[in-house]
Amino acid sequence: MRTFFILILLLLMIWPEKSHSQQVPVFERKISVEMENETIEAILTEISRQSQVSFSYNPELLNASDKKSLSVTNQSVRFALSSLFNGKINYRERGKFIILQPKKENSPSVVEGYLTNERGQLLTDATVYDSNRKLVATTDEFGYFRLEIDKNNTSDTIKISKAGFESAMLMPVNNNAPFVQLSLSENQTSLPPEETFYPSILVRRQLRVSSSNIDETINRFAQLSLAPHLGTNSLLSGSTSNLLSLNIFGGFVEEVKVMEFGGIVNIVRRNAGVIQAAGIGNFVGGNFRGFQASGILNYTRRSFSGLQASGISNTVAGNLKGVQATGIMNFAKGINGAQLSGILNVSRNLSGLQASSILNQAKTAHGAQVTAILNNADSLKGAQISGAFNRARIIRGTQITSLLNYANELNGVQIGVVNIANRGRATQIGLININRSGVHNLEIYATETFLTNIAYRGGSKHFHSILVGGFDPSTFGNKFLYTYGFGVGTSFGNRPKLYYDAEILSQQITAGNAIGEINMLYKLGFSANYKISKTMAITFGLSHNIYVVDTSTPEYETIFSQIPPYFLSNEPSGTNRNLKTWVGFKAGIRLF
Repeated sequence: MRTFFILILLLLMIWPEKSHSQQVPVFERKISVEMENETIEAILTEISRQSQVSFSYNPELLNASDKKSLSVTNQSVRFALSSLFNGKINYRERGKFIILQPKKENSPSVVEGYLTNERGQLLTDATVYDSNRKLVATTDEFGYFRLEIDKNNTSDTIKISKAGFESAMLMPVNNNAPFVQLSLSENQTSLPPEETFYPSILVRRQLRVSSSNIDETINRFAQLSLAPHLGTNSLLSGSTSNLLSLNIFGGFVEEVKVMEFGGIVNIVRRNAGVIQAAGIGNFVGGNFRGFQASGILNYTRRSFSGLQASGISNTVAGNLKGVQATGIMNFAKGINGAQLSGILNVSRNLSGLQASSILNQAKTAHGAQVTAILNNADSLKGAQISGAFNRARIIRGTQITSLLNYANELNGVQIGVVNIANRGRATQIGLININRSGVHNLEIYATETFLTNIAYRGGSKHFHSILVGGFDPSTFGNKFLYTYGFGVGTSFGNRPKLYYDAEILSQQITAGNAIGEINMLYKLGFSANYKISKTMAITFGLSHNIYVVDTSTPEYETIFSQIPPYFLSNEPSGTNRNLKTWVGFKAGIRLF
């Protein structure tokens, strides 16, 4: 059934075009007639013979016995009839017949004719209009137009416009206006055709054509429209500038200077302000200044200054100075202000704030990106704050996250569980820090308390983090005594092979599966390191150790009970607490 309906729809779309192309309309068939002082009936007979069209008329009303002359060469039937009757006869097509009737006294005056270019080629989609009376006609595929005007108001000038051609004017007309055959000159300096920035289905074709052809702006105080093509400005609405615009369902204008409201959609070809509100969407082809609000979508093709608010999406194809606020997505080429969205913010150039619940994207940013999940920027000067990920190719500032920070080049600070920077002067504060131009080494060493230890250092020379783990199976009976912890340190020294470390470590001590409430070892250490190759160094150092244990766990009372040569202190510290201090050492190797 679905396929059947699709086929029917395609046939309906194709059929009118095919049937139209099969034969030339009767009024557009070319004839050549050279007859002098002949009856109207005889002339019509000759036209009928050449065009294969039959005429239907009342001979008495038409005065068919009157004699006239007609001289046309390779002209349309329409032109021949207009020349024969001088605009006093109405004629219409009905199948293979042309029905002729005398014009009534109260019938409107008609301006009709053909438009061509300087080479004689027919001009389609040209606009013929009277801006004062809001009357519009468009040339068809044969270059023909027909414009009905009030015969009692024939003092207005009829204007003719087409994109890429010089405009023309028809001077005041009357009820006996001649048939017009006019050639338009091409305009070499004309602007290229206007790009469509809105869904074309929203605006009728004739209205779109007229708007692109007419190069003047028609000023009106206000407009009221039911739909884009049904309103007080008629088919000239796309060329009108209004202070106020009220659109029941939708409107289409050239410019709004103060206020516009639409039940569904507002479409403005050029600039708009100060307030624009629609139930579904606002489309502005130029600049906007003020407040723009819609239920679903706001779109401004050029610059925007003010507040843009929608339920789903805001888009500024140019630069934004102000605020974008939406439920789902904001986009702006350049921002001096803020983007606030429920899901996504995108900007090429940002100066200000991006805040969303999922993603912020900027090519160049000066300011802050704040999100629950991911911030991404090619170049950022400022801060990235996220719940999960921050990424920047080049950043001068700060990255803060609960999970991962990444920067190809970082001059600033990274705070997160995992921090990665390929180059730059970076201060990394986290559990795992990787700075490929800074400190990244693996150390295997022994201390006075643990014979086997391994540590990873990552970060910059002046500030790096340390992950450490160790164990000693012989220290505490038949149970493994192991440790794990975290620390920070700094490196200094100017010699190529010799340098020094100062570090602070905090380690949890555990025997077997038993874990005390408090069983912590704190180390303040100093070490000297000597490089014996590009990939290896030997290290030796001293440390000041502070051991705090929960004495309510009996098995921990004997841990570190004898530390040669002696304790600096060994005494209770509060209820169920014992504190020991001593001087320790370490020795090992580092791998780069």
